[in-house]
Amino acid sequence: MRYLLIFIKVTFVCITVEAQSPLNFDMEVKDNFTGLPKGWTGYGEAKLFTFKSDSLIKQHGNYSLSIENRDWSEETYDESYPSATYSVKAVYAGRKVAVTGYLKTEKIKEGYAGLFINVKANKIQKYRLLSSDGIDLDEKGIKGTNDWQPFSLEIEYDEIDADSIHFGVELTGGGKVWLDNLTIEFDGKDISVTPLKKQGVYPARLDTVFRHASGITSIALDNQQIVNLSNLGMLWGFLKYHHPAINKGNYNWDAELFRVLPAILAAKNKPTANKAMESWVDKLGNPEQCAECIVISKDKSIKLMPDYGNLFKPGNLSPSLIAKLQYILKNRSSDIKYYIRYENYGYPDFKNEELYAEMIYPDAGYRLLALYRYWNIIQYFYPYRNLISEDWKNVLPEFIPKFLHAQDSLAYILSCSELVTHINDSHATLLPNKILGAFLGNYFSPVQTRFIENRLVVTGYYVSDSIIRQKIKMGDIITKIDSKSIPELIKRLSPIHGASNYPTILTRMRTSILRSNNREATLDILRDGKTLTIQIERVLPANRVNIDADPAPSDSSFKIIQNNIGYLFPAKFKCSQSANLKASFKNAKGIIIDFRCYPRGCTKDLFLSWIKSDSSTHGKHTKGNANTPGLFTFGPQEESDGLNKDSYKGKVVVIVNETTQSAAEGQTMLLQSASNVTVLGSTTAGTNGNIAKMYFPGNSTTHITGIGIYYPDGSDMQRVGVKIDIPVKPTIKGIKEGRDELMERAVKFIETGK
Repeated sequence: MRYLLIFIKVTFVCITVEAQSPLNFDMEVKDNFTGLPKGWTGYGEAKLFTFKSDSLIKQHGNYSLSIENRDWSEETYDESYPSATYSVKAVYAGRKVAVTGYLKTEKIKEGYAGLFINVKANKIQKYRLLSSDGIDLDEKGIKGTNDWQPFSLEIEYDEIDADSIHFGVELTGGGKVWLDNLTIEFDGKDISVTPLKKQGVYPARLDTVFRHASGITSIALDNQQIVNLSNLGMLWGFLKYHHPAINKGNYNWDAELFRVLPAILAAKNKPTANKAMESWVDKLGNPEQCAECIVISKDKSIKLMPDYGNLFKPGNLSPSLIAKLQYILKNRSSDIKYYIRYENYGYPDFKNEELYAEMIYPDAGYRLLALYRYWNIIQYFYPYRNLISEDWKNVLPEFIPKFLHAQDSLAYILSCSELVTHINDSHATLLPNKILGAFLGNYFSPVQTRFIENRLVVTGYYVSDSIIRQKIKMGDIITKIDSKSIPELIKRLSPIHGASNYPTILTRMRTSILRSNNREATLDILRDGKTLTIQIERVLPANRVNIDADPAPSDSSFKIIQNNIGYLFPAKFKCSQSANLKASFKNAKGIIIDFRCYPRGCTKDLFLSWIKSDSSTHGKHTKGNANTPGLFTFGPQEESDGLNKDSYKGKVVVIVNETTQSAAEGQTMLLQSASNVTVLGSTTAGTNGNIAKMYFPGNSTTHITGIGIYYPDGSDMQRVGVKIDIPVKPTIKGIKEGRDELMERAVKFIETGK
């Protein structure tokens, strides 16, 4: 009865908000001070861009809004693209908001123009983006010269959380764009006839009884208790994402865990624990029977079916409880999804999750909550659940003792970090925080290292100190650090450095393996067959410079190297360089694209318009479903636009290694669909797809890959890395000689075809 009263109070004690007026979507009211239509704001370098009300060119009425890049060139190119924005208070009722506007463009080169819209909230998690949509280079952005034409965008809108709506026009590159005659609609109704929302609060927000502590400071464990707690964790997550009452925000599901947990801990056996869980489910009430039930039709579009752990395993829970869960599963429909939504680009947003930022060392109840929260996110929203090395349902009972026996904040953070490593995802690491930083140490290595031929090898320097360079040489093999062997240190760091594959794990460790809180470091090194012991000084982060970080040109992203071969380093590429790049490489014997880095700017668009010569498929993706958690289906295959007569016809070699990750891997896959491209190097990071953020209690942040990316034939890139045509790895001998063996091999292939 208590829960019902809270719901009634919140649902019906509301106030109506007043609309914002007047609205200047048609640009007809001019602000004489700014020179823009009233209410509109221009963002961008004033010396480069002109924003104004234009009375000469308009689609409707007397004025339009225009943005012009009046002095575009590579030298003046500004990567913070100019935009004109209008903001509206989110006082309207609805589930979706759409913006439509007319655009006209003139001589837009090396860029594009388009609409954008986003919805923001400031009630929780500080100030955050609820949903957004905008310019998509391949689909929505317009280029060149075009007469007036309408463009539309639509996004989800949470009327309770929404605080403001922002929309407008953006321009990249050179040229001019005009915007006029906008309309805003909520659920298909114009803003002028859209009802105002009633300002309420989700009942889940009012339940703050356990906001600062769960009341459970310790939990004694035995084998049966671990089974009971495993079942509870699976049940808690299943209900969180399937029961309509929870989806609607009627319950603070963190707090409800702490209400049922004492009964589970007091249970002397499995039947008693199951009975307590069934009573807990009964309090939620039965969902209404669905008029049109969601049915999964098994076909080729399905990549991954839902998995419910042990919940429906015969003999685990009572038959009556299983029957109730099956009923909930069948009748799970709800328009509102309080704890989960999918972004427009297909990756999950774990919204309304409390951070509990003040809990540096959460109590036992909250530590269990941390485990439950993460385990269920992976169970229902991780597209590569099937690629995890172990059966994910076995990870929950494995980690219950680790989380509950964590005796301090460091042990808790290390448990969180180790849990994250178990999904084998190079996107998934616990983001740096003070506790982990103190554990690894405040002082860093003055030398750069890599694991080459399974040995930790010095490959460069972070400092210009001549004493360091005299003591330790390029190609030296480090065998011990402060009397600890490299295998010992790898084992110590393994719970912190997860990745999709072992080469990438070692790459992640190369910085932290020499970190310490001791300024002095004693290294045992192997040089020319002799073992030496040397002392070096570690340095503070501020004193480290990536002196030998990459082979990129210092003044550009590209250059012509020996024998008329073009070289491109995508980490420094800017959209404005496209024309010069193509002109410089037009007659090149071959091109080397060095993806031992993370690309910047619009390299994907560059490759589609420059390297690709046909409309072949270059990939496919899967995404999850908030209505059917755990289901992942294939979307449309990714294809280039069509025949490209001006594409580069010579040999293209793409260099990759373990630092090639995510967007770099995705663009390598795109390039591989062109017949003149050869990929050379070693195992890449093995992770691709937009990332989703997740929080552990204590405000510790991690990511997961949110979208599954596959080759056109459906084969995996995740974990294994991109397909390699010519395997090449650096050698210790090559490092000593100062050679880039991958570059040498790429040049040889272009010159000889072998």
